Amino acid sequence: TSHITASLKQTDIDGDDDWESWRKNSTLDTSATYVYVHNKRADAKVSQYFSPHAEKVLKVTPTKVPFLTNVYYHPGIGLLYHRMVHARGIYCTLWQNMNPQLAVLLRVIEVTAILLAVTLLATPLYIRRLTKRLTDPLTTLSHTTQMIAGAKEPGAMRLPVPAQPTEVTELAGNFNELLSMLNERQEQQKLFVMNAAHELRTPIATIRSHAQLIERHGEN
Repeated sequence: TSHITASLKQTDIDGDDDWESWRKNSTLDTSATYVYVHNKRADAKVSQYFSPHAEKVLKVTPTKVPFLTNVYYHPGIGLLYHRMVHARGIYCTLWQNMNPQLAVLLRVIEVTAILLAVTLLATPLYIRRLTKRLTDPLTTLSHTTQMIAGAKEPGAMRLPVPAQPTEVTELAGNFNELLSMLNERQEQQKLFVMNAAHELRTPIATIRSHAQLIERHGEN
């Protein structure tokens, strides 16, 4: 409507020929536009002009829609957008049919509603799949950890390392490093016990032989 009224201010329309000439030279879509021109200039041949179908439409006065600026309701058409301009003594009243815009708006609302419904249906499935993807590796790690805790030599066992998610992969890797350290400490402990037993075996054998000798020849 802004472009149409700006174009109307630059031309003089007082008949159907002028209207058709203006429409041909204009790239604007005026198929849903109704214009009433009131020429108050002294040299005007025609003081009032209605664009095609405008006079018939404006026989019924549109009703103002509350809270919406320049929006009116026409019983036979629907919503109309109202705009007035004047230039050089010519007053133009424009009524723009809003049905094409409303059709686009309704289509946008329909598409948005469909996308929202699809999203609401798909979201629980996606969340369930994501949750399973995250919890399955944790469940496996928990079960394996319980087995390791009940084993005689937990340091020799390892947790399965999942490929994803990254956090669980890092957790399993860190836990396996801890098990490796535990296994290394157990081996060191075994080696220490073996070395200690070997080192104590010789003096204990000597003490035992002396004790047996004393037992046999204690009186002497």
